[in-house]
Amino acid sequence: RLSALISEVNGAVNHAAYVNGTIVKVVLFCDAASGVGTGSVILRINAGDIIDLRPNGTTGSIDVQSWVCFERLSGPSAIAANELVATHAVLTADQTIASGATDIVVFNNDSTNGGFDTHAFFDTATGRATIPVSGTFLISTTIIANATAANWSVIIYKNASAMKALGRDVATSLFQMGGSVLQRLVAGDIIDVRVTKGGGGSVVANGTSDSLASTVSIH
Repeated sequence: RLSALISEVNGAVNHAAYVNGTIVKVVLFCDAASGVGTGSVILRINAGDIIDLRPNGTTGSIDVQSWVCFERLSGPSAIAANELVATHAVLTADQTIASGATDIVVFNNDSTNGGFDTHAFFDTATGRATIPVSGTFLISTTIIANATAANWSVIIYKNASAMKALGRDVATSLFQMGGSVLQRLVAGDIIDVRVTKGGGGSVVANGTSDSLASTVSIH
């Protein structure tokens, strides 16, 4: 449950709850006369979700007496030791890696084409997975792509630092590269897959709905 009291100079403004950057529900309305509004909403939240309260309009200064409270009403107190924590995401739109770039592969689908996410810890907008519980994870990826020039590689990153290179290739046509790494991770670690292109031409990672799609799995 999200509860809040907002006191501000400019009244007549809605304040809404946002989950992962998307508006979910209006929480309160500041009265035009007093500039004060209170309210609460009950939200269904998954581990790793980001929640905030935002005004839907122009506000003045917010008084120091304003407050917001987040209260957990139900749900498991922790992820059980034998609970499956896994995700499989697929790239369904081609992504170009420019010459000299090292880019995160944004696997944009974890709900169809075999994709799933047991604890909503993979962000299909950024290609990053935020590990929800400490443990040993197997990270696997397959990148299928077309290269216009040689000298490219696939690397697993943890917390924005290169963790494991899965190989380097000199192909200049359709190719496939991938692999797996077993890694001890802690809750909050951020994992992503990056393709680096040394120079001269680009790499286009295949984004399709069939067996030629590039994929990533963490479990």
